[in-house]
Amino acid sequence: MTVAKLREIEKAFQARKTLITIVLISFDSRNDSPRALARFRKREKLPSENWHLLTGRSSDVQRLADRLSLGNYLNMGDHIVHGTGIFLLDEQGAVRKKLDFKNRDVATLFAAPGVVAK
Repeated sequence: MTVAKLREIEKAFQARKTLITIVLISFDSRNDSPRALARFRKREKLPSENWHLLTGRSSDVQRLADRLSLGNYLNMGDHIVHGTGIFLLDEQGAVRKKLDFKNRDVATLFAAPGVVAK
């Protein structure tokens, strides 16, 4: 579901002739090794030029989740239960816009601050 939304976002940026870099960060440090992420990239046919798949130590991933207000995640062994967010960052890494369960409208990524997209 997240990859489908990211593809929709990528198309919206392409339509506006704007370059975008997409970074997916795995919560599953134990199972999502670089090799596993490479298989995922191949299966999903994700281009390597602008799609980056990252993993890290659990403590680092949790620290990032906290910083983005995603909260804690729970490793159930066969899957990870976690919050979801798609963040639009500026060149300095500051969060400019966010998509989540409440706001899934890609157009809001392009709306001026304080303006509701229709």
